[in-house]
Amino acid sequence: MAKAVDGAAAFELYYQNLYGNRWPGLKAALLAPKEQTAITLTNPPYYLDKASLQVVKALQIDKDMQVLDMCAAPGGKSLAIAQALQGTGLLMANELQSDRFFRLKRVINNLSENYHQNIKLTKYDATRLNFFINNTHFDRILLDAPCSSEAHVLADNKYLQQWKPSRSKNLAIKQLAMLCSALELCQAGGLIAYSTCALSPTENDEVIEKFLKKRAGRLKVIHIPLVGEATSYGQIILPDNPNTAGQGPMYFCIIKKIISD
Repeated sequence: MAKAVDGAAAFELYYQNLYGNRWPGLKAALLAPKEQTAITLTNPPYYLDKASLQVVKALQIDKDMQVLDMCAAPGGKSLAIAQALQGTGLLMANELQSDRFFRLKRVINNLSENYHQNIKLTKYDATRLNFFINNTHFDRILLDAPCSSEAHVLADNKYLQQWKPSRSKNLAIKQLAMLCSALELCQAGGLIAYSTCALSPTENDEVIEKFLKKRAGRLKVIHIPLVGEATSYGQIILPDNPNTAGQGPMYFCIIKKIISD
């Protein structure tokens, strides 16, 4: 029992140190109902956090593009990409975990038939995706990376009790590997959106900083108009901010590949 209390206490201390006096209000907003937007391509409509649509919008997807969604489940962002493609080009939606893959498949199956011919579902490890898909380079890549997802941790006492400070560091290693894989799959001049629903800079700006150093000269960060709060490399949408009330959390950064392989 003591260990469970320690996990919750460690979580509280960690995010209190990160957000200071803002943390109590932010924590309350994380637990409050979210502002959702309907995607009406499916029947019934699919509802997702409005912040998720901002990430897809930032990718500037046009008709006939080749687009990769690297960690696609549960499928809301894939639907938004399909909507932008309007039944043209290619959407490759990838998800490794079996239960999440079948959830993604159910969501995609709700699309009308004319969308299916332009969508391919795959089930590969995103950290090594470039080894499995080596005959396609994409105009746009979305990496909505597995992350700490603190809002979900807060809402589930079991996960809150199991939380450890090392969680973000361990996830950041995988997130960087996924970004390196994304770069190999991106066309020169193409865009990569890196996003998480994490609050910790360890999984957000610090991952981008390491990526820029590891692949120096091959990419650059693209700064787009703010819809959230500016960070060193990207922006974060937080639900306690009056301008984005009820949205997020959602961090994202747009990266442009500038040199071909």
